[in-house]
Amino acid sequence: MSISRSHCFVITPYGNPNGNKAERLLYSQVNELLENVIKPVEARLIADGVGWEMVVGRDRAYEDGLWGRIGEQISQAESVIA
Repeated sequence: MSISRSHCFVITPYGNPNGNKAERLLYSQVNELLENVIKPVEARLIADGVGWEMVVGRDRAYEDGLWGRIGEQISQAESVIA
């Protein structure tokens, strides 16, 4: 996947929606962070013409070749949230 516009790489724990209680809770908490903070910030930046894309590592965890590209995506990011 090529990132064509400026982006912020977001590193989060994964959690597991099908895991034990602690893993499900972590997954839920990360979802809340993404929905209530990261996505609204991305929408605002795009609306303001900044055009930043929030690239969330967890969303790409199962893509082929992710681990070979992750360092490149982070190094090309204008910012990183971890």
